[in-house]
Order: sequence, then structure tokens, then C-alpha cells
Amino acid sequence: RSRSRVLGKARGLLITAVAWLRPDPSRSDTREVLLGSSSGAIFEAALEPTRTSRYRQLFTLSPPAPLCGLAAEPFVSQGAPDDKRLFVLAATPTRYYEFVGPASLEALFASYRELSHLGHVEVEGPPPGTAWPPPHKGCSLDFDRRRGQEGGGRGSGASPPSAFAWLSARGVYCGSLLFGAQAPRDSCVYDSEMRPYPPAADLAQSSGAGSASPAALRWPPLSLALTELHLLVLYGGGVAALSRLSGELMCVARPPAACGPLLGLVREPAQGGLW
Repeated sequence: RSRSRVLGKARGLLITAVAWLRPDPSRSDTREVLLGSSSGAIFEAALEPTRTSRYRQLFTLSPPAPLCGLAAEPFVSQGAPDDKRLFVLAATPTRYYEFVGPASLEALFASYRELSHLGHVEVEGPPPGTAWPPPHKGCSLDFDRRRGQEGGGRGSGASPPSAFAWLSARGVYCGSLLFGAQAPRDSCVYDSEMRPYPPAADLAQSSGAGSASPAALRWPPLSLALTELHLLVLYGGGVAALSRLSGELMCVARPPAACGPLLGLVREPAQGGLW
């Protein structure tokens, strides 16, 4: 059953990123969620059917920056199935941060609060003369999570994510993910690269008759999703599909005008569909 929930303790906080943690089978009536704010703070909330049983701040980025994406993935240490660990990826428009450590959120972020410098990957800001959308406009971080395969020793019916994509201010930043042998504070990312956004002229040429005009697909991109073969980048009037292999613009699709402006691209986790 879908229903909204007011987080009283979060009043006045602009939440710009959300990541739902995998449900605990022993507590089926409780869902844990990570929340990111416009000031770079990361919070944890535990939601029960009638109340919020836990709400606390876990970490704050330094220097502060609005969070535009959060993702979390539990995994087990290679060769030690009882050693449960957690991977959290946090993204701003120009940086992403990895958190790797104990499965407990408090223990995970406590180990990083002790550091004087937090490692990160940084890209340049948006091109000169262009604006970047507020981070709460759409999804800016996505995992490639294939269904139908059991992975990570979790018996979930879904393999662990093999890759991620980040809607940065300079392009779609892609990387592969590997879980199992990491010690706390290690990295799970390898083989990463930047895919530039398609030029406006290419978007207009690929639109075709009756499709989105160049103005409708103008900068900036609003959201993204990662599929097996494509990077889907959402603009105000349509979706651009880029090849994951080459970065080439494959096509541009636009919904009927009656649908109105597009606001976001969201993955439905149970079946993997895109909305």
C-alpha cells in the first residue's frame, strides 16, 4: 500500500536524494532509508507502519554541497559469508564519494567521521554560461542491477549491481562495480570513464519529424537511468539514449504533448521497469 509519511524531525530540511536499503526479513514491517540534503548531510530513518522509529544524522560532507544521488548495496566479504558489509555511493553535481565498511550504518559512517580528508572523485562544473538544475529535480545516480540471478550470497533473486552511472555536471560518469574482497574504506569502483552529453545539434538531428524540438531538449539534463545497453538521459521534452559501449547518441524519444513536461526518470525496483 502506498501512502505518504511526514517526517516531523526533518521539517525545514530540503531532501534532495533518497536510497532505500534492502528490507530485513526479520523486521518486515520496518524499512530503512538514507536521506541526503541540500546542505550535504546524510540521515538515516527507520519507517514503521505508524511511526518513524529512528531518525539521526550520520554524516556531513566537507565542504558542504547538495547531494543529488544516493545508492546503497549490502555485500559479504569474499570467503567469509558471515562478514556482512555495506557500500554507499553519494553524489553531488561535481563529486562522488564511496563509503565501504560494516553493515551497520552508524558503524560505517563513524569510521569515516574520523578521517581528516574524505577521498572522492571530482569533475569540472557545468560548461561556462550554462546552468545546472537543483539536485531535487530527478534521479542523478543509478545502478545496473540485473534480475533473475542470485548474487552476493543473499538469495535475493537479483545479482549485485555490476555498474553505475552518475549524472554529473560535465557528462554521464560511468564505472564498473565489484564486491567481495574490499576491506573497510576500500573502493568498489573500477574502469570508470566520462561520457559527454550530446551536443544540441545532434539531439535536434536525431529527433526526427514530429519529435522534440532542439529547444525542448536543451540543457540541462534532468535525470538518468542505466540499462543493459544504454544510458537514458532525460531532458525537459524527451529522452536521449546513448550507447554504453561508445557513448554515441542512438536516438531521441519524446512522449505525446498531452503528457506535459517531463520531470524525472525513476526505476521501479521490484520488476526493474522505468517510469
